[in-house]
Amino acid sequence: MKRRLKVFGMAVVLLTGCSSKVPKLLTPVGEQEDTAIVTRGEMYDVENYESTVTADYQNVKISADAMVGSVDVKIGDKVQSGQVLITMNTNAVGQQVQTVEDQIEKKQRENDYLNDLSEYDIKIAELQLQQAKAGGDTREISSKSSALKKLESSYASQKIEQQKDLAQLQMDKMEGDSTQENVTAPYEGTVCYLYSCKTGDTIPAGTVVAVIARDNSKKLFGEYIEKSVLADADRVYAVINEKEYTVTNVPYDQFQLASRTFWDLPLYSTFYFEDDDKIENGMYATIVIESNYVEDALQIPANALYSDNDGYYVYRKKEDKSERVDVKTGVKTKTAVEITEGLEEGEEIYVKP
Repeated sequence: MKRRLKVFGMAVVLLTGCSSKVPKLLTPVGEQEDTAIVTRGEMYDVENYESTVTADYQNVKISADAMVGSVDVKIGDKVQSGQVLITMNTNAVGQQVQTVEDQIEKKQRENDYLNDLSEYDIKIAELQLQQAKAGGDTREISSKSSALKKLESSYASQKIEQQKDLAQLQMDKMEGDSTQENVTAPYEGTVCYLYSCKTGDTIPAGTVVAVIARDNSKKLFGEYIEKSVLADADRVYAVINEKEYTVTNVPYDQFQLASRTFWDLPLYSTFYFEDDDKIENGMYATIVIESNYVEDALQIPANALYSDNDGYYVYRKKEDKSERVDVKTGVKTKTAVEITEGLEEGEEIYVKP
């Protein structure tokens, strides 16, 4: 961009006669006008996001309450993908499931017996009400009718409670059916955390029982980048120690994103990249997002473009004067605008200060 200094002269009016006047300033002095040259070449938007190099690890959780059979590894052990870390006592869980099934069967028999009694009482009350109606005694009819309604209401409440009890037992059985299998390593790596437990201990569902760090692998963890920004990007890469690295984004799954949003937890972006011996944990990294890329664009600075009801235009410099030139535009970035019609490469235009 060029900066041109335009200097105007001063006109001094000399009057004849006995007196003279102070010279009058006709035009401003030292006015500055910025110009730029229409160029051709690559153009794109760039956004930078902060990130940090961290170890690539995975938390291993259990999905259901489980009883420990044996702990098969220790912290620092090298493990293979699928190797058993903790063996679970599935026999104990199976016994618990059988006990619940027995309780369900017993409860159903009890319910059938109680319901038969209630239905018998209701039939007796219906017969007594019919006899009262045949006798024509108003007070007797009212009494028998009230008794029947109480029995029917009690029977309805009884069945609701029975359904609740059976539903709870069925839930207990479902929890038992979702038996936690043996805990295994998700991939080859090193055990860097192990839940403190021993044979016979019961571990609650959702507990992180192990953390496995992937050998010779690191990831970038940092500032959250919206999914739409990544989707619209023409190129995404990382810069670490002035060297570029190809990266792969690891997005949240729907459950993770919904959970963090519900609990108002901060969001972060994670990227895998090809590690080398020069990269260490804790190093600063920049995730670079390039978008709106045009390989060979005729372009001008964004602050050279004007618009009105007739469309876009610029002020082109011609013999130290400015003339309006209507233009058509293409891709726009934060700093530049592609010109598809109206200007030629090398022309000089005025820009807003």
